[in-house]
Amino acid sequence: AIRTKGSVMIARADGEVTEQDMERVQNAAREHVPLTNRRMLHVVPLSYTIDEALTVRSPLALRGAKLESEVLFISDLYRSLQEAVASVEAAGVAVDDLISAPIAASTVLLSSQQKEVGAAVLDIGAETTMLAVFENGNTAGVAAFPIGSAHITHDIALGLQVSLREAEDLKCAFHTDAAARKKLHSIVEARLSDVFELVERYLKRIDRNGLLPGGVVCTGGGTLIGIVPEHARATLHLPAEAGQVRLFAPSSRLEDPGLAVALGLCAQGLLEERGQESLGFSGARRAQGAVLRWLRSLLP
Repeated sequence: AIRTKGSVMIARADGEVTEQDMERVQNAAREHVPLTNRRMLHVVPLSYTIDEALTVRSPLALRGAKLESEVLFISDLYRSLQEAVASVEAAGVAVDDLISAPIAASTVLLSSQQKEVGAAVLDIGAETTMLAVFENGNTAGVAAFPIGSAHITHDIALGLQVSLREAEDLKCAFHTDAAARKKLHSIVEARLSDVFELVERYLKRIDRNGLLPGGVVCTGGGTLIGIVPEHARATLHLPAEAGQVRLFAPSSRLEDPGLAVALGLCAQGLLEERGQESLGFSGARRAQGAVLRWLRSLLP
């Protein structure tokens, strides 16, 4: 994800900002985004400034001479998107839309209040950890880090000289087996420290470290390791908790944190059917449609 700025002169003679001006300033910001071998997923206007003085969320119908905007652009590699769509459609599932994983998870994990005051979703998967930051009801940043729970399994296998299967079993028993916790704590904590160092570095880069009152909501299969929220609180100096699914009736079958992204995609589809916009970037819809048309043209 890249945050960049663009500026344009307001077109109307009376200086009133129109939707066309808002689209033009987004396009001006986009000129600074390198897209070699990448495709845009989401375009998120973060703020608008009129005449370098008044900063607002939406400038529509306000008056001035110059319009500026800070915009968040979220993209992915062409090949990754193509492979993902091909895999899903090969399983007999039609792809209607593309949404960044932690943003999708936020639909069922974060309240509107958390998104308004500032919060983050931390999705610890097998090979990667993904972070989505929200503020003022909108997506403020997205990042992916090349460390996941599988790396913890590998560390356990090496550290205790056991098979990968045994290491996985020990990791999964970490939060319930006192003996396992004692043996594995230093190994698991060392790798989690690597994860949260990367998270903290990213939050500093976007000036949000220690400034998310809504806290960090942890999800993904990696959060089955019981100390993840505790470690997040200690290292990020923010409130942190294991994610609890919202919007669906309580069910033990939905408690697996590895399902948060899938449930978020389902919830987003249901909200859109009702005409509700829940992710905070209506402009993404057109971009995603173009992505899908392009990807399908490449599929065999």
